[in-house]
Amino acid sequence: MKFLHKKIMIALLVVAAAGCKKLDIAPTDRFSDLTFWTVDVNVANALNNNYSLLYNSSLYFDPEALSDNAYSPSGDLNLIASGNANALTGKFLGDWSNYYRTIKSVNIFLANIDQNKTLPAATIARMKAENQFMRAFALFNLSKWYGGVPLVITDITPE
Repeated sequence: MKFLHKKIMIALLVVAAAGCKKLDIAPTDRFSDLTFWTVDVNVANALNNNYSLLYNSSLYFDPEALSDNAYSPSGDLNLIASGNANALTGKFLGDWSNYYRTIKSVNIFLANIDQNKTLPAATIARMKAENQFMRAFALFNLSKWYGGVPLVITDITPE
């Protein structure tokens, strides 16, 4: 019985020690969510990343292949042109995921940019406006092609 009592006490001590704030150490080999947005270069890189997400040649050139203006050997486009496409057609899934990837990245940017205290207020306002335009552009294209789409203006997390 005394041995069982010792085991329980040791287990309680381990659980109590795991909850200590002293053990919450910021990583030194990479940026964390708390430190990433405080560095000006990281903010600029995040903005540039959002622009790169917006460009995918298939988003702009594939619609031309659906008309008689261009030709594409893509099987997905042939399915759409012949009226045999369904919701699982790769073109639809690709467009949807590309645009919502951009929207998610923009929402993360807009939620965290105010953590930076070194950039001038005018620069932060410009960057916010650029990201809001990118989100609006992505939502416009989604609604143009697919009709009513979910308007996501904050980051959605699993929690």
